Amino acid sequence: MAEGGMWHFGFFMAPKVPEMLFDGRELEFITATFTAMSTPGTFSPEDLAYAESYSGRERLRGGFEHCRALPEDGRENRTLLAGRPLPMPVLAIGSAHSGTAAAQALGPHADSVQGKVAPTGHLVAEEDPHWFTRTVTHFLA
Repeated sequence: MAEGGMWHFGFFMAPKVPEMLFDGRELEFITATFTAMSTPGTFSPEDLAYAESYSGRERLRGGFEHCRALPEDGRENRTLLAGRPLPMPVLAIGSAHSGTAAAQALGPHADSVQGKVAPTGHLVAEEDPHWFTRTVTHFLA
């Protein structure tokens, strides 16, 4: 749910502005973002070449639409969860950046929330795939 937090959500939600500023600078943007949010050394130059997937304003727009959809997504989720908590067990994975915030946010909306904090930055599965796989496998068992 988008109710504040890091500055980039609001910036990415602005129509056309992020596309205009990042067009032609996709590699710089992805490199700066991924390296700031993750454990140093997680991503090689080859990994960061993923930025080519966002080349051009239309591809960038597609990526930013995720953030632009957050307010409506949050409203829909709150409506669906109002007075009807999730009956199934829920696993909420946080990181060194977010701690237990996800588990705390989900707590009022589920009967059983298990919170785990990964020994990583924001990009848990990429930074420590073994920890992530073990944690999810154990939860699903």
